[in-house]
Amino acid sequence: MVLPAFGFFSGKTYFMGSRKWYNKAFFNTLPDAEKEKAFEKFAVPESFKVSRQLVLNSYANINFKKPHVPLLFIGGGSDNIFPHTLTKTIAGKYKDTNSRVDVKIYDNKSHFICGERAWEIVADDIIDWYEKL
Repeated sequence: MVLPAFGFFSGKTYFMGSRKWYNKAFFNTLPDAEKEKAFEKFAVPESFKVSRQLVLNSYANINFKKPHVPLLFIGGGSDNIFPHTLTKTIAGKYKDTNSRVDVKIYDNKSHFICGERAWEIVADDIIDWYEKL
């Protein structure tokens, strides 16, 4: 599902997903009647540089044992771009026992988590987490 967004064999400098791709990748938890509106409003070309750097330079400069600021990882339980299992795996790599790492996975939410209905719950949870630091 994500492979086209890397563009390794493309002569273009960007990726623009089709409506079908966005419906499966981003808008998979939206009601069908809302998918077309979401595509028209939010779908934009994405530079291949972003996705390629994620793969080719992955974790290159992160010392997972080093102390760090508090981290909150947010994920959608139905995210087809960045599965919640990957979110949990990355969060689990941080090993400093004196540094805080929290994970919040929202069931039935997609990669479009902050554009979906009830996005306010996600935003409130983030604010609550931050205020309790």
